[in-house]
Amino acid sequence: MDFGGLIPGLQSRNLDVAMAGITITDARKQVVDFSEGYYDADLLMAVKSSDNSITKFSDLSGKKVGLKQGTAAASFMKRI
Repeated sequence: MDFGGLIPGLQSRNLDVAMAGITITDARKQVVDFSEGYYDADLLMAVKSSDNSITKFSDLSGKKVGLKQGTAAASFMKRI
């Protein structure tokens, strides 16, 4: 099933359970009952080994960053 169909499938009761890397957010908690989190995914970034100017996520502020829309990483980077 496409990831985008998981929460609608739960809401419509076409699915009983969804087990995937679904980030628990306040908005999602309002429409879906979550178990306790069972996986803690860290965010990583890839930077050229020759670039010493970027060592932490805040160093990316104001720079172009490639991300997948709608992901936890995209939400995180919008706050920086």
